[in-house]
Amino acid sequence: MINKMLGRLEGADVWMGLSLMIFVLFFIGVCVYLYRMSNSYTETMKHVPLQDDSDAHNSLNL
Repeated sequence: MINKMLGRLEGADVWMGLSLMIFVLFFIGVCVYLYRMSNSYTETMKHVPLQDDSDAHNSLNL
C-alpha cells in the first residue's frame, strides 16, 4: 500500500534517502554528544530529580 502511494510521487526515492540520511546523522550526533559528555556533568544530572529546588540551583551554579 505504501509502495503504491509513494510510486505515484515524483522524486519520492530522493526524499526517502534524504530523510534516512538526516536520521542517521542525528543519531550519530546524539551518540557522539553522549560519549563526549563529562562524568561530573552526568553525576550532577543524575541527582537533580531527587534534590529540592534550592539544592539544584546551588549545585548547577544557576
